[in-house]
Amino acid sequence: MLTPLSVTAITIDTRFIPEGGTLPGVGTARGPSTNTSGGGNLQDIMEAAAYVWEQLITDDFTLTLAYGWYPTEPTSFSGFHHKIRVGDDPPREIAASIAFNSNNSTYRLFLDSSPEDNAEFGTYTEDETELGTGLVNTKRDFSPISADAIGSIDLFSTAMHEIGHALGLVPWPFFEDETADGDIDVQLPGYEGVVIPVDGAHIDVVGPMMSSTGRTLGHRRWITEVDLLAVCQLSQFAGCALGEVFDGDLDGDGFVGINDLNLVLANWNQNVPPADPASDPSGDGFVGIDDLNLVLGNWNGGIPPQASHANTIPEPASISVLLLAGPLCLRRTRHHR
Repeated sequence: MLTPLSVTAITIDTRFIPEGGTLPGVGTARGPSTNTSGGGNLQDIMEAAAYVWEQLITDDFTLTLAYGWYPTEPTSFSGFHHKIRVGDDPPREIAASIAFNSNNSTYRLFLDSSPEDNAEFGTYTEDETELGTGLVNTKRDFSPISADAIGSIDLFSTAMHEIGHALGLVPWPFFEDETADGDIDVQLPGYEGVVIPVDGAHIDVVGPMMSSTGRTLGHRRWITEVDLLAVCQLSQFAGCALGEVFDGDLDGDGFVGINDLNLVLANWNQNVPPADPASDPSGDGFVGIDDLNLVLGNWNGGIPPQASHANTIPEPASISVLLLAGPLCLRRTRHHR
């Protein structure tokens, strides 16, 4: 039995605009790009990107995003965000469009067929930068290892980036007021005094998801601490999953979820090399109940999953049933239109 837990969290209502439909504020949506690799589709990628942001912000708020294919060059080789409507109290963008490049003649787009994992990527690197009151995480990057990803633009990274614009890094008055002096002055508890330089509607630091510096071709860029700080300060979100990566994040994607649970279950009751992070987060050389508890105890980076998205974790009484059933192939589901 799998039981969802209900908590307050943001909802990103994604609405795909098919070919011939109107992409608000942009124009008539086109057919998908033909210069792609990976075999995935835009809808799954956008859903996965929205899901990642939803795990990081727990305020009760809904953002509506229309998205689809549209020729975005020369403005962007991958895609762009177009603001539509802002709400009040506090002021935040509540509706926008995201266009993904349908006529990309310059670079191939990587359409990941499994955007909920990073299987096509290898080395994970991260970095920190001094931003006023100590070091802040400013880089989470995956290098490509699959032929489909190498030399391509990772559209999943693009989707996360453009959603980041809609969540705060967008030139509405609330953004312009905060960045009039060229930076974002963070006042969130525990991060008071952090100063984030900006370049237009981007972060003027090398490495973050929302950086003004382009990522290396083929790489997957993940949401960093400074990205989340910027978004939460600009849009006055109070519930932000800030801080170090939680124990139990076995796949290095920045939060603890289904992929991490599957890694433990796939290696259940096996001896592994001591401190093997791939499936033994407890580091005792054996994949068992201690490892499972680390994953469940830090689920979604310490944020319980949302009932509205049917993302679930096992109840304690149901753990034995899961283990008898063996490894599971679980995926997140989201409501969308």
